[in-house]
Amino acid sequence: MLSSSFLIYNASAGSGKTFTLVKHYLKILFISGNVLPFRHILALTFTNKAVGEMKERILKHLSEFSKPEILNANDAMFISLCEELGWQPLLLQSKSKDLLEELVHNYAAFEISTIDKFNHRIIRTFAHDLRLPVNFEVEIDQNSMLVEAVDSLITKAGTDEKLTEVIINFALEKADDDKSFDVSRDLYEIAKLITNENDKPYIDNISEKTLDEFNQFKLELITQQIDAEKNLDNVCNSFFNLLHQEHIEAGNFKGGYFPKYFDKLKRKDFSVSFDAAWQSNLESEPLYAKSLNNGTKEVLDRIQPELAFLFQTSKNLVFRIKFLFALYKNITPISVLNAISAELTKLKQDQNKLLISEFNTLINDEIKNQPTPYIYERLGEKFRHYCLDEFQDTSVLQWQNMIPLIDNAISQEKEGSLGSLLLVGDAKQAIYRWRGGKPEQFIDLYSGAQNPFQTNCTSLNLDTNYRSCQTIVSFNNSFFEYVSNSVFSNPDYGKLYKDSKQHFNNNNTGLVEIHFVEGDNQEERSAAYIASTFEIIQNCIANKQPLSGICVLVRKNKEAVAISNHLISEGIPVVSSESLLLKNSSEVQFIINFLKYITTPNNEEAKILVIEFLASQQEIVDSHWFNKSLMKLDEMSFFKAISNMGYHIDYYGLSSLPIYELIENLIKTFHLIQHSNAYLQCFLDEVLSFSNKKNASLSSFLEYFEVKVGDVSISMPEGQEAIKIMTIHKSKGLEFDTVIYPFADSSVYKTMNDKIWFPLNPTEYDGFEFAYLNFNKDISNFGETGSSLHTDHNSQKELDAVNVLYVALTRAVNQLYILTSAKGDEGYARFFINYLKDSELWQDGKMIYKFGDFPERTSITKSERAQTIQPAFIGNLKSELNISVVNNAALLWNTTIKNAIEKGNLIHDILKEITSKSDIETALQLFLDEGKLEIGQLSPLKETLLNIVTHNKLAKFFDSSCTIYNEKEIITKNGELIRPDRLVITTDNKAVIIDYKTGSEKDYHKLQIQSYSKAVNELGFYVENLYLVYVNDDIKIVQISA
Repeated sequence: MLSSSFLIYNASAGSGKTFTLVKHYLKILFISGNVLPFRHILALTFTNKAVGEMKERILKHLSEFSKPEILNANDAMFISLCEELGWQPLLLQSKSKDLLEELVHNYAAFEISTIDKFNHRIIRTFAHDLRLPVNFEVEIDQNSMLVEAVDSLITKAGTDEKLTEVIINFALEKADDDKSFDVSRDLYEIAKLITNENDKPYIDNISEKTLDEFNQFKLELITQQIDAEKNLDNVCNSFFNLLHQEHIEAGNFKGGYFPKYFDKLKRKDFSVSFDAAWQSNLESEPLYAKSLNNGTKEVLDRIQPELAFLFQTSKNLVFRIKFLFALYKNITPISVLNAISAELTKLKQDQNKLLISEFNTLINDEIKNQPTPYIYERLGEKFRHYCLDEFQDTSVLQWQNMIPLIDNAISQEKEGSLGSLLLVGDAKQAIYRWRGGKPEQFIDLYSGAQNPFQTNCTSLNLDTNYRSCQTIVSFNNSFFEYVSNSVFSNPDYGKLYKDSKQHFNNNNTGLVEIHFVEGDNQEERSAAYIASTFEIIQNCIANKQPLSGICVLVRKNKEAVAISNHLISEGIPVVSSESLLLKNSSEVQFIINFLKYITTPNNEEAKILVIEFLASQQEIVDSHWFNKSLMKLDEMSFFKAISNMGYHIDYYGLSSLPIYELIENLIKTFHLIQHSNAYLQCFLDEVLSFSNKKNASLSSFLEYFEVKVGDVSISMPEGQEAIKIMTIHKSKGLEFDTVIYPFADSSVYKTMNDKIWFPLNPTEYDGFEFAYLNFNKDISNFGETGSSLHTDHNSQKELDAVNVLYVALTRAVNQLYILTSAKGDEGYARFFINYLKDSELWQDGKMIYKFGDFPERTSITKSERAQTIQPAFIGNLKSELNISVVNNAALLWNTTIKNAIEKGNLIHDILKEITSKSDIETALQLFLDEGKLEIGQLSPLKETLLNIVTHNKLAKFFDSSCTIYNEKEIITKNGELIRPDRLVITTDNKAVIIDYKTGSEKDYHKLQIQSYSKAVNELGFYVENLYLVYVNDDIKIVQISA
């Protein structure tokens, strides 16, 4: 039995999280009494890489456990399982062998998946209920569609009067703020709210608002702002009238601050500060200097309460004006969100697409109220055990969608046992709040503050670090204990780090160094960071440390670029996310510029870039003469000149080629492949993907690539003998022998473009319940609501900032170098300086603090695995292969071979998509939408399919209560691969095999299905019946003895 049906592991960095997950999964396999127990386990994580690693480990362990040698081996996992299960090693070894065979023969039922992939599966199942086309396409590149939607909206300016007015007003508002007239970028940024799960409730709240309603709201805010400014002007007048009446001059006030403050407001300059010392005790502290005469002092003392009242009234009005302005500022872009959303919806319908960001919302809106057994029935199988990895990054909707499925498993017994739930996470490594991850969910569940289930939760802490040397573990324990007591305004976040001390398993000493760099400005400090990083790397090289074990971590891409450029200039090989971008490939850039030129021959920028590339390739000495002579040529003369260089181009032939073939042709013509080129291979993959999914014109591809070029990169090769440079976010889950963290001076609170949704009283603000505000310190003065929002937002920023730092400092195995600012006025730099002071280690003028010693390298880390290099570029021109393509539905149906080939294959393919009778319509529609059927074929095919699934001998095997495997591959004991057309497992665990044939009966048909029967029997099933279904002009069922 499992120790608990609801188990949570708090897994700090390097604490063996994957080991724990795999052990839990294996325990369920071993103790389950079910046939094929892995069919009832669902393990979910966030990346395909994590899925692959978990599957690999489970199979590897079962494989190792199956060998007799395991009985004498000192295998930690094997020993741990024997102890926890109370089994003898021989029993575990025997059981492992059986499980491995079952798993390999039924690999399709090995359910370890990403959350997105699982959600995709649910949505496919519920496509009809969600009113989606059954053959919808998932769009991962959401940004391209948003850009397309915004562009489509802007093109309507001039035709839609109200929309045109909004866009013009927005451009004018931007101009008033000394910003560009171009509104497309701002609209694109605001459009991202549509795909952000965090913003979804607020977007839904305004989804019914019209442009007229937004415009009325703006007018109301303007009216309120004018009233507030009038009231403030009256207060200012009251102040100066009072001074005049009492014969008080501005110079009578200490420092003259008081009258200067009101004078500024009188001029409608609201940039006043409320942090000045003179404002702190206006009601009690004297307002004058000691040298002032006593009579004037007495007057000021007498009117001081009235002056203080006027100040407080003015302060309230200033923040009232600022609040109204903050509300007004984002109304215009928000007002067009519904219009952008409508354009996006139309694009999705036209292109038959569903955005990946919509998965969680679609499921939550439709499925959360469905009875759980109904969900399982539609999914085709019932999971009893759930394992959720990286739970701290799970969004609110993702978790809410899983709760009804999990609740059914862990609260209801089946065959005498309950299901189970395992959650593994670490709130200290939650660094994806911006995309919906909410660490507070994990904190509340782990602490017991919340539990959506009736089952009690058992929380365990994985408190041993198996990754880092003892010095690194000890340093992080000490440093983050200090942080827990000094940084957090929310005590719950402080407790999270206070309770996070780890034991170490790696007894090597290890090394931590904190380097402080000097510089009066950011530019000087950046140069110092780069120089210090290079010096550290040189020391590592001198100590014969492989470059592949060194990783430089940064927060921003521009920091990665700066360090990468310097290291490359010094001859040090580098692999970075920036260097892997397609836009940094000269060959890819040449192709893009060449395409731009043939699309618009008057594009002189593209033309000169093409010429410069050719000059480099031709090794032209006088490049200036070369450039000048080619630039003056017209289009046809230019191509003729290129042909004379040995690049034979059929200009008219090029323009008629599909995009993919055109680019392949260019690669071959200009000899761009001298050796394996991952950039061009990746580029061609992008081209092919675009050609298959888009309206694939050359101009539309160039627009698409311009939008996406910043994000597309080749996969980072593992084990390459080069220093890795990556962002902290991309390093999560990885480890490196040596980590260097320069630019470790990030601010906690300063971030660009922070926004919040501010709740409003709809009766006061024209029915609007929320407003979208720029976040700044003024928010704290917008009433109790603003104060609460400001406090919560800043406390979350504290946690998020410390979490990023925690991830960075816990990647190292042997060496950790932290490079921060000696200025130490805020953020991380202040953390490190104050930590050293608190530890009584700080010395003025000392720039390097060292903990531990330079270690001997003892093992290969995850980052140093062998590199697999593609031996050659893969690509063939279609013209060289002499291939022609025939459309099966259009050309074969009415030929003489239609009955023997097309109709039989078509029915066979459609039956593969059918589980029960109710699936016939859906399957036919799918084939029709994909162009595999014509309208005229629907009626006869539907009749044939109905005759099969309702046949008196077969009908019970097309019942959804059975478990159905259509064309699932099975590996026999002899290693052969077989694929029965339909394998049915009945409710009493008996098997039935159905195979579809066309033409006349053959003896080998019987032999074939009997061989299927033998293989299924070897899997542990009792095969009850075998059926051959001959589909010709009529349907003939032949039953074969099993």
